[in-house]
Amino acid sequence: MKNRLLTLVALCAATASALPLWAAYPDDPTLEVADPDWDAIQKGEQPTFYIYHVATGQFLSNGNWRNDWGTELVIADEGTPLTLSYGEDYQLAYLDEDDENYNPNLGYRLSAFEAPTNSGLHELFIDVDDYFYPVTSSGVIFVDHSNQGHMLWDITKQDNGYYRITVAASDPSLGAGTEYEDRCWAVEEGDNGVNGIMDM
Repeated sequence: MKNRLLTLVALCAATASALPLWAAYPDDPTLEVADPDWDAIQKGEQPTFYIYHVATGQFLSNGNWRNDWGTELVIADEGTPLTLSYGEDYQLAYLDEDDENYNPNLGYRLSAFEAPTNSGLHELFIDVDDYFYPVTSSGVIFVDHSNQGHMLWDITKQDNGYYRITVAASDPSLGAGTEYEDRCWAVEEGDNGVNGIMDM
């Protein structure tokens, strides 16, 4: 089975904005644009991809950005395979309906099954509980989901054929109606960390 290169996230560089594309990764490292089968993913297929950031020419990986835990989403020369699935945020969907974080909606999830984790869970998420940092100043995406929730993403095809990723509009803390609405995954020029709520 061939590795597939997924340049999925709208990882925009702050000054050199370029959105990613879906691609197949043949034996030679030539990017070939291909669209995922969204219907199959919504019906349960869980393809695994490498995600390529066009503007920097690097891949998404787990590593160190603001800490030395190896569990933050960064760009690197070598990528970490990410599995794309569709479903609920299994932390927020089962909260009491009057909880401010309750989210029964479905969305896309990305899981880094080969990345380190203490919990045995691997969904990419943003910590919005200010446990490590205030979300307003960090935007750090972690690859080792535990009990935090906030793991659903919207993936939108752009006019140039590339894709961008934003926090799901249904997310009660970062989605529609919040100050973070429509902010995308991005990499600041000269940095290596993927910011999940970059204001482009």
